[in-house]
Amino acid sequence: MEQSSVFARINISKEKLNQFLKEKPAVPNFEDGWLDWWDNAEMYDDNTLTQKDVFNYDEKTNEKVVNFWMKKSRTIPFFDYDEKNGIWHFGMLLFSENYNEIIPMLAFLRSIETFREKNDADFIIVYDYFWSDGETYDVMAFLKFQNSKSKFVSDLNNESLTYANKYLDVKYAEIEKRKPFWKNWF
Repeated sequence: MEQSSVFARINISKEKLNQFLKEKPAVPNFEDGWLDWWDNAEMYDDNTLTQKDVFNYDEKTNEKVVNFWMKKSRTIPFFDYDEKNGIWHFGMLLFSENYNEIIPMLAFLRSIETFREKNDADFIIVYDYFWSDGETYDVMAFLKFQNSKSKFVSDLNNESLTYANKYLDVKYAEIEKRKPFWKNWF
């Protein structure tokens, strides 16, 4: 499996986003769908997920988590805030191929649920943006926000997928203009 992309689309005011960034990463609730998601994931190892496997990043603030990833140029990260529409877009074009590695990122992104505006269009996805054939996708995780909670969803929403693909297409084109992504590898 090649590195999947991570993409989050979150409706949030600038003030609430800044408040979220100043908070300490929240401890995820193991009872919040993690085990079902893990048990239904298609992976090479069939190990059992335990409570200690579900953790958030060990940083003083969420901003430090963001800064850590933004410095990892090989992941091709982005952090965009659309002030006109009040939408935060965050992600990486080349994130991870390992289920254990995506857990803290999902915990981090899910922890924004109490800060965001209620909008059912918000989502988080970890999938093979670069490596897909454009018709079928290997989705490691797909979460939708309903009311004030994030929930793992097994059925990929075409509207969310189209939104993510279009957004990542734009980010990829921007990056290619500055420096072709493959040059990050040499």
